[in-house]
Amino acid sequence: MISAVSDTLNWLFPMMMWFSSGPQYHPFPQHNVQKPIHISARFSMETSSNSLNSEIFRVISAGREVTPAMKDRSEKRLRPLNRIGLDVAGELSYVHFPSKFIGKDRSWGYYIGYKNRFTAFGKISPDTYRALFYGNSPYKGDTLHFRNEKVRYMAYQQLSFGLIHHVRGKKWTGNYGFALSYVNASNFADISLKNGSLYTSSDAFTLQAGGQFDMFSNDASKPRYHYPNGWGLSGDLFLNLQDPSGRNAISIQARDFGFVKSTAFGNGYRLDTSITFEGVAFSSPYDITGDVFSQLGDSAQQIIQGGRYSGSKVIPLPAQLSIAYQREFIPFRLYGAAQLSMRFFSGAMPMGTIRVWGYPDPQIMIGGNISYGGWGTYNIGVDLGFDVGRGWVFNLGTNQLQGLIAERAASGFGGYIGLWKSFSGQKNVKKNEKKK
Repeated sequence: MISAVSDTLNWLFPMMMWFSSGPQYHPFPQHNVQKPIHISARFSMETSSNSLNSEIFRVISAGREVTPAMKDRSEKRLRPLNRIGLDVAGELSYVHFPSKFIGKDRSWGYYIGYKNRFTAFGKISPDTYRALFYGNSPYKGDTLHFRNEKVRYMAYQQLSFGLIHHVRGKKWTGNYGFALSYVNASNFADISLKNGSLYTSSDAFTLQAGGQFDMFSNDASKPRYHYPNGWGLSGDLFLNLQDPSGRNAISIQARDFGFVKSTAFGNGYRLDTSITFEGVAFSSPYDITGDVFSQLGDSAQQIIQGGRYSGSKVIPLPAQLSIAYQREFIPFRLYGAAQLSMRFFSGAMPMGTIRVWGYPDPQIMIGGNISYGGWGTYNIGVDLGFDVGRGWVFNLGTNQLQGLIAERAASGFGGYIGLWKSFSGQKNVKKNEKKK
């Protein structure tokens, strides 16, 4: 008989997330939290860009108006292609591992999870930024150009069930698992603009817009939280392997590969033409009200309404694939990892990450990381963990430290917090024997 696998295998993967869509969590490898059952709650938020600074993200997220000086500071950082991303996730999960290997028995564990997510991304040109933050008034007698613009946001919930299988071989030990999730899409919009332009006459009386525009969203009259504006499925897979020495490990994870399909009440606008407006000028998006649209001519309104359509649409979820190598430098004390990840269907670039974390005290974890890619460029992160006893572990940190300490000169804003509770799942054998 081999002792509980949690004593030797699973908890020596401090970076392993299984089916989590949140940030990296580092369980404590000490024996008092090596239990085959755990529940966890996590919340994370991440925003990033390869151009826009953290200041502008912070002000917008707080619901405050962006000042002209803030707009100017971010405009100086614009690139030919500007990536912007936002991901907010809340999770509850329950994991039950097989407690033992008995001979060649290959027991299965299971996972139950609930996730609530909001994700948004955009790929915009410098002129799109100028139109959004300055309006068309500063560009009288000039033309703003929009090329291959893309914006998508989704608010959805996932109810998941997964299985976990332990494997033990001559050269490697580890586990693998898969999960299937039902997805409820409560809010979404998918917007694209190709080869667009916006010309404002020198007297600001005439405005001419053209291009290939397509927008599709859920029923605007039903934007409520958890409302079934769409449904879908997603799948997760992971594989974790460790060599006999216990010092080297690899992890492969595919997460949230799936789709949502809107209901027949979805609606959109599809235009491939040029429209002329008269007497329309605004200096910022805050000036765009119903009064602005009431100024549109009859012909312009007919063109816009003529491009309206309804029905259903399939939208891919923002999936992620990651591959990581982990090294134990000092048993139960110091670890390091290198990770390569890619977010699909989200406008992000591949991301490389180096992580180091250690345990200066059996009840305290301190870690740090540096990465490059994703929606932004470089990112610096810190992690803190506290084992408060009786199976309770508390984690918090950020992967965007640079944006918090230098918000005008860097991009990135957010952090995470998590709570973990472990249970042994073992019966009291002595009490059972007494009853017999």
